[in-house]
Parts: sequence; C-alpha cells; structure tokens
Amino acid sequence: MGAVQRAVLLWLGLALLNAPESLAAAGKDKPMVVAGRLRSPLGTMLQADGQGWKTPALYDPVFVGDLLVALPGARGVLEVREGDVGLTLLGSLFELSPVPLLESAVRLHDPGEDDLALTLERGRVLVENHKDKEASALRLKLGAAEVKVRLLDKAALALESYSFYPAGTPFSPKDKNPPGPRREGYLLLVKGKAEIEMQGEKRSVQAPIVYRWSGGAGLEGPFPLNKSPDWLHPGKNASAKAIALYAAVEKLRRSLGERPVDKALQDALRGDDANLHGVALASAAAVDDLGVLLAGLNDSRHQAARGQAVLALRYWLARGPRQARTLYETLHRSATPVQAEIVLHLLLGFSETDRARPETYGVLISYLQNDALAIRELAAWNLYRMVPAGAKIAYNAAAPEAERLQAQHAWRALIPEGKLPPAEKKTPPP
Repeated sequence: MGAVQRAVLLWLGLALLNAPESLAAAGKDKPMVVAGRLRSPLGTMLQADGQGWKTPALYDPVFVGDLLVALPGARGVLEVREGDVGLTLLGSLFELSPVPLLESAVRLHDPGEDDLALTLERGRVLVENHKDKEASALRLKLGAAEVKVRLLDKAALALESYSFYPAGTPFSPKDKNPPGPRREGYLLLVKGKAEIEMQGEKRSVQAPIVYRWSGGAGLEGPFPLNKSPDWLHPGKNASAKAIALYAAVEKLRRSLGERPVDKALQDALRGDDANLHGVALASAAAVDDLGVLLAGLNDSRHQAARGQAVLALRYWLARGPRQARTLYETLHRSATPVQAEIVLHLLLGFSETDRARPETYGVLISYLQNDALAIRELAAWNLYRMVPAGAKIAYNAAAPEAERLQAQHAWRALIPEGKLPPAEKKTPPP
C-alpha cells in the first residue's frame, strides 16, 4: 500500500470518528441521526435497522430509532453527547439472574434539548452522568411509564424491565386478541443525587433508592435500596460456573466479529460445549432466530441443549402477545396443527388448577412416548418441575424407545392413573 493510499484511509478513519450527528443513509431518502458511539469491543452489541442485524465495531455510530441489543451475558457500552453520558446495556443469563432476563434492548430517540432519550424495551441498562459540574437530562420510557430525570454530581441510574406469562396462560390458534404478558421492572438510583419527574410529581432524591413499576400500576416509590443488585457487578461472581459461562459469551462474541449473526449461532450449536450451546440459544431468542431455537429443542445429541432451548423459547414467548402465534405458524411448517398446539401449551405451562387434576399428569406421562422429540422433551421438562419426587427417574427424550418406556413405567408407578403426585416432603425447621 502506497503512502497516498495510507493517507486516504487515515483520513477516512478520522472522518468517521468525527462525523457530524447526521449522516446520509445509503439507499434512504432521510438522514440517519447519530445517537451515540460504541465504546465496547466488536460483538458486544447488535444493531437492527429494519434490514437485519448488524454488528457495530468499536467507535462505530449507532442511530436514532435503531434497536440496540446487548446479547445474553454481554456488556455493551455507548457514549452519548461526546461522552457526557455513558449508557451500558447489561445482558444476563438464566443461571446468573433471579428474574427472567437475557438480552438488554433499547431504542434511542432524538434527545432534543436533553442529553439522552430512550425506551427500554427489555433488560437492564446503566446510565451515568460524566459531566464535571453539570447535570445530565434524561427522558426514559418504561412500558407505559415516562420519566424525566436530571442526574447530578456524577450520579448513576439503573433500569430493569422484564416480562413473563403466568403458568397456564391459555393459547388458541383461533384467538385474534391473545393475552399479553405481565411486565415488571425497577428504576434504581445507585449513586449520587437526581431530580425525578413522573406522573405529574417532581422530587429530589439521594442514592440509594429504588422505584418499582408494572404495566398496570405504573411507578411506585421511592423505597430504600438496601443492597446494590449483583447484576451491576457481574465480575464479583467468581464461581466456576460463572467463569465458564462468561468464557462461552466471549467465544460467541469473537465469532460474531467474523461471520453473520445467524451463522455464528448455528456454528455454536455444532460442537459439544454445553455452555456455548446455552449462550447461543439464549442469543437466538434475543434476535428472534426461531430456526436455531427449534434446532436446539430437537437436538437428539445434547440433552442439556434441549433444556436450554425450552427456557429460551419460554422467555421468547413472553416478549409479547404475538409471539405465540408466530411460533405456532413456524411449527406448523414441519408439524401437524395438533403437535404445534401441544408444544405451545407445554411451553406455557400449567396453572394451579391444572396441577390439581390427575389427568394433567396422565397426559404428560403419555407424551413421554410421543412421536415428536420436542413434545417428549417438554413433557419431561414439566413433569420434573411439577413433581419433585420424580427427580431420581432417569429419562432422556432422545433415548431409544425401550429406555423411554422404562422411564415411563417409573413415572406411572409414581403417579398411578387417576391419582395426584405424592405430596412434597417439607423439611421441619431446626
């Protein structure tokens, strides 16, 4: 490469780092407005612009209106307003979180006269004021709740949002208005002082405090925050399991820097690394890749991967009321309508009323020999969680028929036809 070529490339790099806050989008009539720049490595964050998933690199711009996603276990860092505000998206993993959270997803808006405007679609974020002497003005949307915040004196604010379906939520392919999931979350002032305006009320608060919010009740608080949540300090978990999981997250991150998202996820399922399988399946839920999720659910080689696929699909279903219909239609392409409907019912689980019916357990036990691997896996998944006394029964949904039949007989001996499972033994207090 000649000196002139090197100079041109250097100029292009500097131009990108110092690009104005409005860039013309190739093939689009209107300009794309830069909302911030990535400050974490390639593969820590994905960007959806309506044309697919992109993987921005360090210092790349992200744009107003795009969906930004930090994958499960990843930590994506953005600088906003030339570093005046720091925004960190904190992905999680089922094994490391007490609530159903995987990826973190936000949509940034034009801030106008404020420093940052965003909608937290799901997950966890940390917002930090980096100004030396001034406050940072934020506009935040959590579900239907809208909050205005001024972060003072290097203050830091964290947000959490997740959704779930109560066990036994019904599904019918004929239902045009299915019930939506429950949404809950928290707004936490973890450092410094802030002025918070919401629901027509404005007050000054000092960390550590927390507001709770739900889809129905809106924001409630503030309440004292007795302990900073562990998810704000992921490095503190030094258990062998956490170390292995984060190593798998890093392995997938590097793969995302080398190949398209769908190819990286597919490649992660090909080997025998159980932790990588789990991270890849959780990440597939984050990017709506039902092909990878269903491949995991039907993986005849890896029992643990099937279990991880069940968790990821249940999480994905709880994203919104249209998810179940989408999954049903996807399943219908390779399964009968009855099989597709059974899979949905098994993923949504059983209510307390269902659990009090002997026929519920009879049907589940019969499904252990169903022709469809996915139905066998889901039947076993429900039985093990509903009947702790069956923990010692060894069952593998991908095992030969004779082995499955032996386990099925053991379940029928534990729960005879027309009977309920044995009551769970409770350990007396010391």
